[in-house]
Formats: sequence, C-alpha cells, structure tokens
Amino acid sequence: MEPKTIMHCLFHCHVPRQVWALSNLPFSAVNRSISNGVSWFHVVRNEVSTDLFDFFLTVCWSLWFYRNNNLFGKDIATPLDIVSLARSFLSKFREATAATVSVPINCEVCSWETPERGWIKVNFDAAIFAKENKARISVITRDYRGTCIAWRTEVLDWVLNPKEAEARATLLACWLCRECSWSKVAIEGDCLAVI
Repeated sequence: MEPKTIMHCLFHCHVPRQVWALSNLPFSAVNRSISNGVSWFHVVRNEVSTDLFDFFLTVCWSLWFYRNNNLFGKDIATPLDIVSLARSFLSKFREATAATVSVPINCEVCSWETPERGWIKVNFDAAIFAKENKARISVITRDYRGTCIAWRTEVLDWVLNPKEAEARATLLACWLCRECSWSKVAIEGDCLAVI
C-alpha cells in the first residue's frame, strides 16, 4: 500500500485520477511520474496557460477540501462533485475580481461643506483594484476652515466587494478619531449601505 503523501492524495489515489480525467486539463500536464508535489506544480505551470493553471490549483484545493471532509466523517464526494466545486469556486472568484465595481453616488450630495467651528469633519472612501485583488481606503479630516489636520491610507489585500472596503474605511475613520481624541466629529462617506 502506498503511503499517504501529498502526491498520493492529489494524484496517485484512484479518486484524484478520476478527477483529473474529468478536469479536461491536458493529459500530458497532469499525467506525470513525479513524486514531489512542488516539482509537479512547476511542470504543470510551464505546460498550461495561466487560466488553466488557476483551474489546476483550484482542483488541487477541491481535492484536499473533500479529502478533509472525508477524514472528518462528512459527506463523501464523487469525482464529478470535486471537479464541479473547483469550476464553481473559480468562476465565482473570477466574477468577483474581474471588473472594477462602481458604487453609485448620489450627485445631490457631491458638494463638500466645512464643519461648524469646534467640529472636525472626517471623510472616507474606498477604491477597489480588482485585477490586483486589492483595495485602498483613505480618510481625511478637516477643521472648520477646511484645513486638513490628519489623514490615513491603507492597502487591503483580498477585498472582494465595495461594501466591505467602505466598511473598513469607516472603521479606519473611527480609529483615527479615537487616536486623536476628537469628540465632536462628523463622519461622511458615499456608501449608504455602510453609513
């Protein structure tokens, strides 16, 4: 009996073999006599397109996911279930990160006004960079004269939707207010779902 190595779990066992046959990946890329998982990944990476390599990695993840479910007494999946999960997961991931998502802005609220004397106005915003799987959040604070008195920016990794990024920007704005010990603040943002 073969030891339960990573290569056994992802390739040599009968279930992974069936999964790879159903995956429609090039036979030459997945049918290798390589005993080392890292070497196998490098070989496949050099033989297929970026899209197919993403799918290859997602199939590996799906195999491992269902292997763990099986080990811990959860439902046993068929090879078709494993391939279907990989396709679905990758499709949803690509959909979520494919295009720049725009947050609708109500143009009636587009003009900025200074706060009352003694108050601080805190504005925050977020921008999604889907191709990089990142978001940038920014906070700027101004006094009654409109003078900038503090600001913060952060880059967030793996933010999949604008509301999450806007919520993180709101939190950054609140942290900045607390850090500066301001008690009279007006916080403004353009995402009604967060405000």
